[in-house]
Amino acid sequence: WFVNSKLKGENYLLSNYDNNKLCIIRPSNVYGYDCKPYYNNLLTTMVYEKVKGLNKINKLNKNCIRNMISVNGLVNKISKIISEKRFGVYNILSSNDLSLELIANSIYNCIPDNIEITDDKPSIPNIKGDIPGENIIVSEDFSLKIQELESNIKSYYDLLDKIVINKRNYLQQSRGDMVEITSLDSKRLYKITITQNSVRGNHYHYKQVEDFYINKGKVLFLLALDTEPEVIHVFIGYKDELITVNPLVIHTVCNEFLYNIPEIIISSTQ
Repeated sequence: WFVNSKLKGENYLLSNYDNNKLCIIRPSNVYGYDCKPYYNNLLTTMVYEKVKGLNKINKLNKNCIRNMISVNGLVNKISKIISEKRFGVYNILSSNDLSLELIANSIYNCIPDNIEITDDKPSIPNIKGDIPGENIIVSEDFSLKIQELESNIKSYYDLLDKIVINKRNYLQQSRGDMVEITSLDSKRLYKITITQNSVRGNHYHYKQVEDFYINKGKVLFLLALDTEPEVIHVFIGYKDELITVNPLVIHTVCNEFLYNIPEIIISSTQ
């Protein structure tokens, strides 16, 4: 169903739009440090389990072959396609076709006893032969990419430990509503707005903690540790959410939304 639904979407586009102005990109299995564990990315989940000392994955089929491409490798190729104004159908693949057994060995060096390697028929067929479209191969050293992924996952979850996101609840009364916007021992309290396509912040503090209460609109947040600025947590903050940012976290807020002028009330311990 997953593959067929995508092919139906492609056929609709190819039948209804000028093919000389149409670009369809088919990536292989994409992985990155912020993929949600236990959702739809086995590679990131396995590295996450190693980092966290977990063992929920207990069975892998050695006959399952997967092509794994890093999100950075994919984005670089997409950027090149855009800059060159290329059109057509492109299959973006990595230079790695790997069995799940080999992937596990690359992650653990020695596969843990809790993971059983089976010799079953793959539940998802391994694609063989030519696939329609132009193949773009991204050359990646898988062993180095695994080391990079493990390091970035450690940094990413260290970053998340320094961020708190809460939805603030209103106390509703007949005479009006009340919402607590901070519980910090604040020394500064101020309000900012962000005009469309503007960026604010993009710095960090050595000691102070800051609460960002979104009083109106929505805001794009980009947060990173000062020691790992390339490992970024990106999310949208919505009205009545409170984002607590601890020291040594680079915090950047952006307004990339139409008809949106967000209003943020910031309290700071210094």
